[in-house]
Amino acid sequence: MASLMVFALGFVAYKVWPAPSPPQYARIPTSAASVTPAPSPTTHPLPSRLKIPKIQVDTNIEALGITAAGNMDVPSTIENVSWYKYGPYPGQAGSAVIAGHYGTLKGRRSVFNNLNKLKRGDVLMVTDAAGQTVSFVVQEIRTYRETDSAGEVFSSSGASQLRLITCAGAWDKTQKRFVKRLVVFADKAK
Repeated sequence: MASLMVFALGFVAYKVWPAPSPPQYARIPTSAASVTPAPSPTTHPLPSRLKIPKIQVDTNIEALGITAAGNMDVPSTIENVSWYKYGPYPGQAGSAVIAGHYGTLKGRRSVFNNLNKLKRGDVLMVTDAAGQTVSFVVQEIRTYRETDSAGEVFSSSGASQLRLITCAGAWDKTQKRFVKRLVVFADKAK
């Protein structure tokens, strides 16, 4: 069963799309005996920094999973981004997904406010805790309604790709969320 990913900006929550189910060890256990141990964190250094020179982004990456409600967890600040830790590592086969906030909170701009300014050919860099950097090249930017299928955003196989997700479109005052999602599609640099 797919979990629904939700990102929050301070007091604002908004839906993104159903995401692939995390592995068994990431689900909320019904009993201690039903939990498969998580893989050792030493098998691969965690991603720690995202740099996007064109839009002056140089920020911390938080490795986050899902909340008790089954939603994708969100960065702790509007300056950080979050990597969906139950998907591929940036640089591995499949689509690594990184989400960041959009908007302004108490006069401070969010990390992905200028994500829409990226163009094909722009470079993104992810550095892991061991200091290794993987570069990605932007291929395209797509905007989705929150009801659109986003199957091409999440993939655990195929070429090494990076997806950056944030909000876009108009603010729905009733729902207290943005009505669209902006996704940057990038491929690992060769």
